[in-house]
Amino acid sequence: MKLSFQRSGEAGGGQVVRPGRRRGLESGVALIEVILAVAFFGMAALGLLRALTAMSQAANNAKMELRMTAVLESTLTQFARQPKIEETQRPEVSEPDESGVWTETRILEMNEKNGNLLQTDESEQGGRQPLQQMYHIIVTAYWELGGQRGEETAETYRYGPLFQQTGAQP
Repeated sequence: MKLSFQRSGEAGGGQVVRPGRRRGLESGVALIEVILAVAFFGMAALGLLRALTAMSQAANNAKMELRMTAVLESTLTQFARQPKIEETQRPEVSEPDESGVWTETRILEMNEKNGNLLQTDESEQGGRQPLQQMYHIIVTAYWELGGQRGEETAETYRYGPLFQQTGAQP
C-alpha cells in the first residue's frame, strides 16, 4: 500500500490521505443523490398518475352523463309525440342499450285523483279550473358502469289531443 503525505496550513502538521477512502466517500454522496433523485421523480410520477386517473374518471362520467341526457331527451320526445296518449298503469321499462342505460317511463293523467293537477290562472273567467286532458310524462334513466350506479329524471307535460288528426283538409 502506498501512502502519500500532504502538509496543510502553517501548523506544519501532516495529514495522511488515503486515495481509496476519499473516492469511496464521494461515491457514497453520489449514491445518496441518485436515491433522492429517483425518490423525487417517483413521487412526481405518482402524482401525475393520480391526476391522469382523476381526469379519466371525470371524462367517463361526463360521457355517461351526456349519454343519459341523450337517452332521456329521445325517450321523452318519443312518448310526448305519440298520436294517442293515455295513462300507464305500470311504468314502461326499456331494455339496456349498448352503454348500459335503460329507462322507466310513467304517464300520469293530471287529475285530482292522483294529486297531479294543473289549474288555470285565477284571473281567468270563473276562477281556477283544472286543465282537462293534460298528461305528465316522467322518464327516469338508470345506468350501471364499473360497479357505480346512477339515475337521472326528466319530465314534461302534454295536452292529450295535441297530435291527433282533425277532419280539416289543407
